[in-house]
Amino acid sequence: MSFDPTNVPARGTLSSEDAGALLAKGALVADDRRVRSTYFDGRFLTAKDLTRDQVHFLTRQADLGRAIGGGVVSGLVVDMGTVRGRSDGTIKISRGHGLTLGGEIVVLGKDVTLRVDGIPEMQQIDAALGLARIPNAPTRTRTGLYVLALRPVEYTTNPVASYPTSLDGGRSTHDADIVEAVAITLLPYPERIATGTLDERRSRAAHAIFVERARPGTREDALALALVALDHGALQWIDSFLVRREVAQEQGNILGVSGPSRPLREAHLLQYDAHLSDVLEARALMGRGQSFPAIDHFLALPPAGRLPLAAVDVTAGKQWFFPPEVEVSLSVVPDDELGAVLDEAAHLPPIDLRLQGVALEGASVIVLIPVPRAQMDEMIATLGPADLATTPQNQAAWAAAIAQTSGGSLWFVRRKNFTPKGVLHFPYS
Repeated sequence: MSFDPTNVPARGTLSSEDAGALLAKGALVADDRRVRSTYFDGRFLTAKDLTRDQVHFLTRQADLGRAIGGGVVSGLVVDMGTVRGRSDGTIKISRGHGLTLGGEIVVLGKDVTLRVDGIPEMQQIDAALGLARIPNAPTRTRTGLYVLALRPVEYTTNPVASYPTSLDGGRSTHDADIVEAVAITLLPYPERIATGTLDERRSRAAHAIFVERARPGTREDALALALVALDHGALQWIDSFLVRREVAQEQGNILGVSGPSRPLREAHLLQYDAHLSDVLEARALMGRGQSFPAIDHFLALPPAGRLPLAAVDVTAGKQWFFPPEVEVSLSVVPDDELGAVLDEAAHLPPIDLRLQGVALEGASVIVLIPVPRAQMDEMIATLGPADLATTPQNQAAWAAAIAQTSGGSLWFVRRKNFTPKGVLHFPYS
């Protein structure tokens, strides 16, 4: 079936009398945001008519974008510029495009590198647009957490002569072109408790966003790309996935049962993985071991992710990563099924490390050792079950299985607490 772009389904057209009658009955709802001019021979054309057409098109485009959902479509990856392994004070943003929550399209047509002290705060952009009045704070005094965001703006340029519109009018000049652009800006991240080190504040932000599902600092007119930490203007770290979201359906409940949306679940997995890598790198630079309790650096864990290999000692039947209230067991999984297992576990709630005692006893995790599928049957027969609350049997076999793990990490998944068999049976009557 061929498609003719010049012949599209038309909207139903009402007469002015019918429209007036329906409006009077409340059965017709007009959209005052989308009004366009009707053109016909003999009508005097004004600049207002053409401007109205532009606004109508932009409004419909924004409504369509809002229906898709805000987030990054592709690219727009934020990295820290480094020299010899240390920050050089610049931020790099790769080319890409996305949608704001308000439906506006933001596009970076090329990779951008700029100094962090050259990025204006959102209030300064508001002031430039005439929406607010604030003094420009010195960039060297910036300390705390900021959201790096892209904001769609426009400006006029290319002045041309304007002819008089009346007999006694004079000639003037007006900008002839409207250029759409993207402003790179910083938005102060609102914290309930703005104390402690920047790393501690990073953990609190992750807990608020992924456990409490808070959306602090969210604006409809900007696309958030990353959370950055500044200390008197110096860039300390960049965490993209705390605020960055990919374009996807935001709905997170099924039949009224609330749950995190898919973009939020994916962001927690990615944010935790990047945060863990930063923690391991920092501990290595300070000469600290790779075995530590998760609560030292995190206030919440996703339902699936990596953990340091050194945090598990099968010969002693111990693990140090999870709180003692959490039941931890070991298992093997075919390496080609690991992704599917992690994806299934991602639908479970995060592990809130702020909870203590009985509140955490219902949480249990399985530490997974990926192995080649060809070795699965042999390993299952040799290893046997392993509960890290007790010293596992066949310690040497378990130690050998862990030793062959590459990357210095194991994987964990949260277990479901659902009992597949009913505990109470109701007879039919």
